[in-house]
Amino acid sequence: MVELESEAFICGAWKTYDELEDTLSVPELISLVSTLRKMKYEDRKFAAALKGVDLEGDKEDPIAAARRKNSAKKKNVNPDDVIANVPVNKDNGIGYEVI
Repeated sequence: MVELESEAFICGAWKTYDELEDTLSVPELISLVSTLRKMKYEDRKFAAALKGVDLEGDKEDPIAAARRKNSAKKKNVNPDDVIANVPVNKDNGIGYEVI
């Protein structure tokens, strides 16, 4: 709780910690700190983008990516050419869509 109060206090809206504690409820404090963290992340993301760095990167789940690559290798397909993993079933018979 002290860490949350410290993060909120930095924004400068309160003169003392006692004033902060009297003003905010716990859900409000959590919401405020969450918003401050998001704003800080967005600022850092913007600064990184100016330098040509993509902080978002590939959002694919690492386990799903490994499964996709292993399955593609078993089928003698380049894993980088696989753009979608479609489940194989008896109706469509499709496993992967290849570029």
